[in-house]
Amino acid sequence: MEKVVKTAVLTSAMVIVTVAVELVPADSDTGVPVASATTGADGVYTITGVAPGDYQVYFRADPLRYVSQWWWYTGAILSLGLGDRPSDVNATLQDATSSFSGVVSGARGTPLAGVTVDVFLGDDLVTPAATRTTGADGSYRFEWLARGLYRLRYDAGPTYAVQWYPQQPDPTQAWQIGNWPGFHVDDLNEEMLQPLSTPPTPTISGTAKIGNKLSAVPGSWGPSPVTLKYQWKFNNVTISGATAATYTLPASTLGQKITVTVSGTKADYVPKSMLSAPTAAVAAGTLTAPTPKITGTVKVGYKLTAVAGSWGPSPVTLKYRWMANKVAISGATASTYTVPAIVGGPADQCDRDREQDRLHDGVDDERADSCGGCRNVGCAVRRCLVALVAQGGSAVHGRCGHVAAPPGTTGPRPSFCTVHA
Repeated sequence: MEKVVKTAVLTSAMVIVTVAVELVPADSDTGVPVASATTGADGVYTITGVAPGDYQVYFRADPLRYVSQWWWYTGAILSLGLGDRPSDVNATLQDATSSFSGVVSGARGTPLAGVTVDVFLGDDLVTPAATRTTGADGSYRFEWLARGLYRLRYDAGPTYAVQWYPQQPDPTQAWQIGNWPGFHVDDLNEEMLQPLSTPPTPTISGTAKIGNKLSAVPGSWGPSPVTLKYQWKFNNVTISGATAATYTLPASTLGQKITVTVSGTKADYVPKSMLSAPTAAVAAGTLTAPTPKITGTVKVGYKLTAVAGSWGPSPVTLKYRWMANKVAISGATASTYTVPAIVGGPADQCDRDREQDRLHDGVDDERADSCGGCRNVGCAVRRCLVALVAQGGSAVHGRCGHVAAPPGTTGPRPSFCTVHA
């Protein structure tokens, strides 16, 4: 008995078109249809002479107008028994067309005829994917574009600046318009702007050194007045907040090369940006500082104070290191230093020696003539110590004693003092 798949209606979101409807066995490895039909002008099709079994239905459309697809999109199974006449095997095909369109105008919205409009696909900004010219009403339209992202460029001749949608001076700032089947954009309107006079390349004045101030020299922009903005960068990386005409180099820019971009804007004119040449690599800064001074009485037990003076550029972190005889004094790292009895030795050693000397010869020479004779060992050590500390010495050691008496002699023995650093 003859098997019939009876009248099925194909509809579309756009128009009804001629489509090939193919019946493919569900277990087929090749996808070759066993029967097919073509829809009429009204979208109706009929397939006859089909044996019972399981099938999939494929709707093959003109790829320039619609997207072909399986029944129920995923290829649902149509099971046919003897005498079955299904009439609801319908499909709605997706529109495969796409378009970009708009109107190009001049000042005060006047339509511009003869404007060249180019579209560029992806990252190719050299060769247009398609080109159109605006009509008398300033309109343009692109159709049948491949899938992808597009940028639009407008060239209205010497009166206006070449610009990219929307009103941008270069493609890096242009919008990218997506395109895929069924995508139609009809409001890509562009008002052409006049060009700013070509300004000179900006320069940077100042020495590229940490702590120094650099200044942007933009040159002359016109027609005047033109509003200028600045953006500083190091190694082509934007520096956050660095948007003034000057920039003071922080420590983080050490070794970097600095540039500045100057951007000019003016009503009814296309904006323009100019990039300076880079500076030399930023060098380390130089601190300015006076020679430090020491205040206080240079005497055992007294406190000395380091007067650092004014260092710059501020802020500057200061540290201290006290020295004696060009040797660092252990632990002496504050801004003050108290002079000990003996630098690097017991504080009371010379006191004991002086007492022993007084008991031996009955004379306390430390009270006499400011140690003029300096016969007393303790006095000698103290005086030498104070002198050395006053000269910036450190770690002074003294040894006090008396010359050994010759055998069989009595009486006072002469004192001696050995001081060394």
